[in-house]
Amino acid sequence: GDMVHCVVTGGSKGIGQALVESRPPNHSVISLERRCPAESVSDTVVHKEVDIGCCTVAELKTILGSHPVDILINNAGVNFSGRLSYLSDEQIDTIIRVNVVGPILLAIACLQKNLEFAAAPPLLCFVSSMSHYFSYPGSCVYGASKDALASFAKSLGFMLSGTSNVLTVFPGPTRTDQAKENSPAMTVEEEEARAKNRLDPKVTARETWEAIARGDATLVPGAGIRAMAAKAARDPDWAAEMMKKTQLEPL
Repeated sequence: GDMVHCVVTGGSKGIGQALVESRPPNHSVISLERRCPAESVSDTVVHKEVDIGCCTVAELKTILGSHPVDILINNAGVNFSGRLSYLSDEQIDTIIRVNVVGPILLAIACLQKNLEFAAAPPLLCFVSSMSHYFSYPGSCVYGASKDALASFAKSLGFMLSGTSNVLTVFPGPTRTDQAKENSPAMTVEEEEARAKNRLDPKVTARETWEAIARGDATLVPGAGIRAMAAKAARDPDWAAEMMKKTQLEPL
């Protein structure tokens, strides 16, 4: 069959890498990364170094190449954990630019590009965070950025209903460098214990591709985390207490 053209952000590590590696057959990928190991090219995967939050829509359209986009997965995100008063202006700016502004500009670029080709809008996927259900007291700017992304995705879903589908993914703790770097664990043993409880990014990736294929609107990857998100929705006090204990107090 025809090649399905996908754009993934942050496809060289963590969940993004797992998404690229587990893509269905006949899916080609352009991966956009703020820092990529090398602009490597295989037949079906191209890595490009680009900071999408610093680009114009016109520049992004050029980077996207010469055909419509079938699937866009806005996965890239940055986090700097720490009590709010210790975050630098630059860190705050980077979180909002990478996690919110970049995905908005890239979504617009893909929608415009497809219009120019008279093609249907792409299937859109936005990777938010389980902080949407739990809040994130030890990383509240990150939490705010991921809520902004989820809200944008929800509105796009209504806007495009009938012509395309928008999926929002809410991953919980996942075995990635980002989770490790932002975990408030104090000792190597604590970090190893926490890492065991984190979901394998391959599971997140597999469930995301399945949800895209089904046309779902939301996904909380991993059965255990799904159950916790449902409990947080029913019992916000429990969620607040848990996050304070695990995530704020160790800081």
